[in-house]
Amino acid sequence: MVLPHKADSQENREQRWKHAEEVVFSGDKGVDDLRKAYPFLKEDFQDVHASAPVRIAESLNKTTGINILFVRTLGPLYCGSHGCSLDVYVDHGKGFRKALTVVAFDPVHISRANGQVSLLFGTDNNGKIPLEWILKGDSFEANRRR
Repeated sequence: MVLPHKADSQENREQRWKHAEEVVFSGDKGVDDLRKAYPFLKEDFQDVHASAPVRIAESLNKTTGINILFVRTLGPLYCGSHGCSLDVYVDHGKGFRKALTVVAFDPVHISRANGQVSLLFGTDNNGKIPLEWILKGDSFEANRRR
């Protein structure tokens, strides 16, 4: 089931931020552990150096059937002044597919409010809602409205 993207309003954005939960990542794991736990990631992570630590988080939802998998790659090759590489995968019930690759700092929040799934990166700065990505079909698109 794919939730439709709804017309955005400041009130809707505030509701999503209010109901957002912080994504909790696992401790550092090796790339080999990642490939074993999630075999479908072997191709995406074939060029990632075996010593690069990764952190994983899942957001499972039985109500909508939309599950989200987060994979953060750490280390000097994957992190810079704007954060570390983060791959986000979406499963609508037919297996995970890559939906977004970004470079971002923690924290990452997920919201399932107002009938849609959205990701929020960063913290609330003086009443401003952080950068938001909204799930549209099989990918996330940046919500440029502030």
